[in-house]
Amino acid sequence: ALSFAMAANTKYVIRIVVFFDTAAAADFKYILNGPASPTLIRSMLHDAATGAVPAHAALAVSYAGTARSLASTGTTGGFVMLQVIVQNGVNTTPNFAFQWAQNTSNAGNTTVLAGSYLEYMTT
Repeated sequence: ALSFAMAANTKYVIRIVVFFDTAAAADFKYILNGPASPTLIRSMLHDAATGAVPAHAALAVSYAGTARSLASTGTTGGFVMLQVIVQNGVNTTPNFAFQWAQNTSNAGNTTVLAGSYLEYMTT
C-alpha cells in the first residue's frame, strides 16, 4: 500500500517510484487519490510500459478524475515516476494514495515490484 495520512492545512512534497510487471493482455492502470479540496496540487509524471512509445510526461493540477492506463506489449511491465506538491486543505480523508490495478481483467498477475516506494516530507 503506497499511502499515508495527511494532516489538515499542511504542505507536502511527495515522490513516488513504481516498477511493475503485468501480462500483456492485462496492462496496468493507476490513479492518485487524496483528501478532498486541497488548496493546490502540482504533479509531474513520467511513465512507460514495455513496447509502448515513448515514455509519457505530463503536468497535472489536480488529483486525476480517471485512472491513467499503460498498455504493454510485453510481460516485463514498466515504470511510473511522480513528483507531487500538495497543499492540503481542512480535510484529512481519504489518505493520500497511489492506487493501481489491471487495466483489463486477466488471469495473469499484475505486480508492483518490491523496491517501489512513496516518500514524503512536509514543507
